[in-house]
This record gives sequence, structure tokens and C-alpha cells, in this order.
Amino acid sequence: MAKARIFVVEDEVIVAEMLKMNLERGGYEIAGHEIYGEAVVESVARSKPNVILMDIRLKGKMDGISAAIQVRERFDIPIIYLTAYGDAETLERAKQTAPYGYLIKPFEIETLRSTIETALYKHDLERRLAASEARLSQIIQHMPYPIAVFTPESVASIVNQAFLEITGVPSAE
Repeated sequence: MAKARIFVVEDEVIVAEMLKMNLERGGYEIAGHEIYGEAVVESVARSKPNVILMDIRLKGKMDGISAAIQVRERFDIPIIYLTAYGDAETLERAKQTAPYGYLIKPFEIETLRSTIETALYKHDLERRLAASEARLSQIIQHMPYPIAVFTPESVASIVNQAFLEITGVPSAE
């Protein structure tokens, strides 16, 4: 199995170097390092990491949460926050980016490794689930008989063309 590629976004050089050293010792490959939030998207696009470790306070005008929002808009890469800020406001902002982890500095390297492994596993499961749902949707759409799947609130979440033809309901509804 290939080594997971980790991209480190950390503005404290000593912290970044320690992180990279410990991650490499743990069997990970360092895909890149960035200290400015404004440069994260471009750097991630070039390096194609499997996971991003994101500090929240960075050099420049853009913080890690704003950088994570931009990353999520363009890429399907899990983000784990590594930060000294555990206040409620920062945590609420970070939650809006659906992170795969949020570790408060200082943390144990084993905690980081287990968080990375959990993030990689969860991300893989989510990808496989999405692919499975897409296949199921295709099967349902091509069935010759009417099919409708309803939510517990009695809202049709999936209907196929045969169902629409029989009921006369326009697909937009």
C-alpha cells in the first residue's frame, strides 16, 4: 500500500519541521508545506495530498479556516485542524468546513497518527458510499417499472422516469 501523502499548513517553522519529521518517521510522505493561507489552494493543487493538516492562525491575511473553505470547494481532501485555539467561536467556524479532526496543541504524535488514519479510513468509506449510491440511483432510473423512495417525512427522495410517467408528476416537482 502506498504511503499517505500529508500536506502541512503551519506558519511556525519549528512546529512544521517537527511535524514533518515525526510524520516521516511514522511512514507518511510529506506532500508539501505552506505558511500562507492565500497560497494553500495552489500548493494543494500541485501536490495532490491525501490529507491536509491545517493550522488555524497563519501568516498573511487568510486564516486556516478560510483556506479550508477554498480547499473544500475545489478538492475532495480530508482536513485535520491542528491549532492552539479551542475557543467556542473558532470551533464553530471550523465545524462549518466539516473537518475530519480538530487537535489542540500541544498533542501527542500518536494522537495525530490515529486521527490521520481515522480520517483516511472515513474518507475512503465516504467515497465508496457515494459510488454505491450513484450506482443504485442509475439502476433505479433505468428500471422499467415505477419506483419511489420516501423519507420518513413522506417526501419522495428518489423517483424514476416510470414513476413520473405513471403519476403524471413533472420531474421538477
